[in-house]
Amino acid sequence: MTAQLKYPTPHTTALLTRKETHPSFPFKELENIHNTSSSITDNRIQIGAKCLLLKTDHEGYIEYCNKAFENVTGYTEPKIIKNHFSLLWHPQMPKTIYRLMQEHLAKRKNFLMVQKNLTANGNYYWSITEIHTKINYASNSVSGYFFYQNEAPGWTLHEIEPIYRTLSDMEKERGLNETVAYFKQFLHTRQHTYLSYIERITTGISFSKRIANLQRKIFDTTRTKNFFTE
Repeated sequence: MTAQLKYPTPHTTALLTRKETHPSFPFKELENIHNTSSSITDNRIQIGAKCLLLKTDHEGYIEYCNKAFENVTGYTEPKIIKNHFSLLWHPQMPKTIYRLMQEHLAKRKNFLMVQKNLTANGNYYWSITEIHTKINYASNSVSGYFFYQNEAPGWTLHEIEPIYRTLSDMEKERGLNETVAYFKQFLHTRQHTYLSYIERITTGISFSKRIANLQRKIFDTTRTKNFFTE
């Protein structure tokens, strides 16, 4: 059953607008991210069996992408290198999800999200995006992030698209902080975090994940091996 997300009543809003301390994070401020290109289309493309890979530095600036990423997105590595990965954020994605991402990565936790992505020519694709933190243990600091993207199945999108639309609408009317607080409460009352909820609605892709794990070990080995062994 698709989860029903409704705006909070004035009473619950008062409970949810208490001040929260958000961890510092080196990625760009979400309020300053606006992908409003006039070339955005309604054309969806498929990832298929491919696993798309991005690697960024600790601030989210792209350092590497694999050939599958180039083929799907239309971005070639020379053109996308040194761009911030928010270049790929589709304007219909609620920033609430990226706030949750920031909070997890700031604590050096990996993250999993259902994401609507923007391609170079304005098309879009849906992915299950896994984000892994790369730690430099010598300096005890984060040196970068890996982004693994696999096709988001239809049953997952049936569940998540209405929720994302509601979150986006609420962000416009109530602001980001209140929307994040409300969404956390919404999930909490259903005994979920965002991660446990996403894991529930994507459990059917376990085989795809196994294939993706294999791909990670074998594609572009000569170019990526130092990323995994440093």
